[in-house]
Amino acid sequence: MAPARHPGLHPMTWEIDPPVDVTLRTTTDFEPDVRRWLGPPAAVEPAGEDVVLRYRVTHRAALRARLYELGRRVVLVGPEDVRRELVAELEERRGGAS
Repeated sequence: MAPARHPGLHPMTWEIDPPVDVTLRTTTDFEPDVRRWLGPPAAVEPAGEDVVLRYRVTHRAALRARLYELGRRVVLVGPEDVRRELVAELEERRGGAS
């Protein structure tokens, strides 16, 4: 296993996991919050009153931690395996599946 790379201080830039493209949706009002927590997106697409942000993620745990902080201000659109990881971790934190 190759050692993790930390090219910057922001954990979202750390190269811990294989890269994956993640799609998020938020309102234009909350877009600045998402950018503050996650950094600049790789792509931005207007979607009516919402905005779709795409990120290249190399540190999934950091992504999940920041999504928890953002709460309902952001929706994880995909990919499905990243959504499953998020749900599984939330279920584990809650104390198991219902």
